[in-house]
Amino acid sequence: MKLWFGLALAAFALPADAAVRYTATVLTTPEGLNMQAFGLNNAGEIVGGSDEGDAYQAYYRSSAGDYRALGGLGGTRSTAGSISNNGTIAGQARSGSTGATSLPFIIPPGGTLTTIALPANGSAAASNDVNDSGVVVGTFQVPNGNSRRNVAFRWSAATGMEVNSDGFIRDARAVNAAGDAVLADIDTAFRWTADGAILPLEKVDGSNPTSVYVTAVDINDAGQIAGVVGYADDDFFDRTEVAVWGTDNRLIRRAAFEDYLGVIASGLNGAGDVVGSANDLKGFPDGSFIERRTAWVWLGGGTVLDLNTLTDRPDIAFQNAFDINDRGQIIAWGLKGGMRVDVLLNPLAVPEPASWALLIAGFASVGVTLRRRASSVQTA
Repeated sequence: MKLWFGLALAAFALPADAAVRYTATVLTTPEGLNMQAFGLNNAGEIVGGSDEGDAYQAYYRSSAGDYRALGGLGGTRSTAGSISNNGTIAGQARSGSTGATSLPFIIPPGGTLTTIALPANGSAAASNDVNDSGVVVGTFQVPNGNSRRNVAFRWSAATGMEVNSDGFIRDARAVNAAGDAVLADIDTAFRWTADGAILPLEKVDGSNPTSVYVTAVDINDAGQIAGVVGYADDDFFDRTEVAVWGTDNRLIRRAAFEDYLGVIASGLNGAGDVVGSANDLKGFPDGSFIERRTAWVWLGGGTVLDLNTLTDRPDIAFQNAFDINDRGQIIAWGLKGGMRVDVLLNPLAVPEPASWALLIAGFASVGVTLRRRASSVQTA
């Protein structure tokens, strides 16, 4: 689909004859516990954590399926949130002291866990992402009158701690190989360039930006950014869409969700594929609703697909997809018998050319070209 002059709008679809596209591997630690997966690299290595009774332990899983506890700072909680393509890991942990706050850490390839020092007034830190150069981004809290507020940080051993200059920006959520990061606040999002510039991402309704909210969650090495755009509707719920921005910070495509609200984007790969979740609202005859989160994948800017229709595990109700790598592998979680299970989804072989032709024809039927600045979000 050509995107030279306009914005491509796709739609959420539930194919009636969806074929299995992914095989699922359940992530289980040697102790037989579920491993919650938060980060995935192009080698298929996974990091996350596992609830071990009174403690929560950071874990690593190799591409061969071997598990390793990553340790911590002597406290009862440690979590690994990201792993770069060369195996650098970032996360956060508590020390063993009473009332200890969480501190960010980094583990270089083949190295040991090293704490990232916060400013004297900093506390409650979280590391969200790390690149191959060891640049870590995340958030921590600082005093704000009688309370505390979040600020974004970017850190490396070479440059030290860099804190965003805008007090309203709360979270640095992802970083790419060049060191560019994405920043998110309550209703705005920015590109934080490696040289320190903070550039706003285009909103949907340029004529009335105060009614629009934007959030960003990931950035790939090509400089594309994934997130969500939307605005307050007259109904009880806001309308939201998944979106991708180009290197010029302008929207290049977005996806509408019919009968799905509370859309969340979680991960973006080098091909521009996006994963996330949405609230599936099913109405009852009496007018009440039941809400169920549904994991989805948006491949190549075509139709957004429900992951529950695409795996070999119909016994798992997939609720959220966290990340997708350049090989198309996805980490996601769902419910099996009422219990959470996290999985690695491995894509099956690419369809034959004839099958791709049918898929592309289907994508074309839902794609439309909009003017450069869309006047509204087209979600039902």
